[in-house]
Amino acid sequence: MQGDISSSVLTDPTQQARVYEYLERLKQDPNGWRNCVQGIVDGSALEAHNQFLFLQVIESYLRSQYQSTSTEAEQQMMRALMSNWLERVQSGHVSAEPVYLKNKMALIFSLVYVVDFPSRWPGFFKEVFLNNMAASPSVVEFYLRTLMAIDSEVADREIQRSKLEFDRNTAIKDAMRELCITDLVQSWLVILRDYRASSGKVSGLCLNVIGSYISWIDVNLIANEQFVPLIVDCLNRPEADEADEAATDCVCAILQKGMPPATKLELVEAMVAFLQHSGTFDVTQNSDEDALSKVGELVNCLGTVLIECYNKSVLLFLFSIIYN
Repeated sequence: MQGDISSSVLTDPTQQARVYEYLERLKQDPNGWRNCVQGIVDGSALEAHNQFLFLQVIESYLRSQYQSTSTEAEQQMMRALMSNWLERVQSGHVSAEPVYLKNKMALIFSLVYVVDFPSRWPGFFKEVFLNNMAASPSVVEFYLRTLMAIDSEVADREIQRSKLEFDRNTAIKDAMRELCITDLVQSWLVILRDYRASSGKVSGLCLNVIGSYISWIDVNLIANEQFVPLIVDCLNRPEADEADEAATDCVCAILQKGMPPATKLELVEAMVAFLQHSGTFDVTQNSDEDALSKVGELVNCLGTVLIECYNKSVLLFLFSIIYN
């Protein structure tokens, strides 16, 4: 594909404008996204920054045209791009690529997913990831990055959504609960069991996924005797790493899950009992800063959750008096 962009161009303000114009032409060209897909698949776009720029063109197509105009052949072309990337991931060729490129490709996977699932591709997760999880840790890592990108697309409440997008996302979450959440949750359990001792990065990503998805899936899928010990085990690592911090956030996300006050209190009591039993709160004035910070964050979360429970309980009591 013509138009290969050197990294030095990206640091030149004058040339940056030309790059922008070039990308805009590709976005407007009906064949622009196809050329970008081909450039990545056939290897002509080898540099990470070139792939990233081509992915921006593909992202534009996915957001604006893929749902309404794509033919079966075009859908297959997009899936060929995804297969090519996963082959590179499995072979180890992606491990040295920058995180920004991995995250951009995860976004591309997520954009295909939110259009194709469930109507055009109900078996997305099994076909793309779950049947290939044993291939390599790199596949597991990219799977988790894709899950984070999907959650951002369908469940991030901080992003403004149109009515059409809101309805689409609600339908996707409902379909996921029915068709694949159980399989996804089981995969997270396996990942934590297999990687919590060997890879802080993979464990941390998995905990981030759990902490994100817990807001809209059944809390009992996670707050149980299988998951909680694994999460707390990551929380109590002797040395701080990505999994330690992610585990703290994950516990807080579980505690902050929306539910009736009485149910929330039961959850808090069970979680506190387990944390105490595991020694999470066993800190002294001689404990290191990371341990103190972790406990402080957990105590703050617990206090906030308990205050919220109390306030809701008072309101429910008042409403019962007023309306009975």
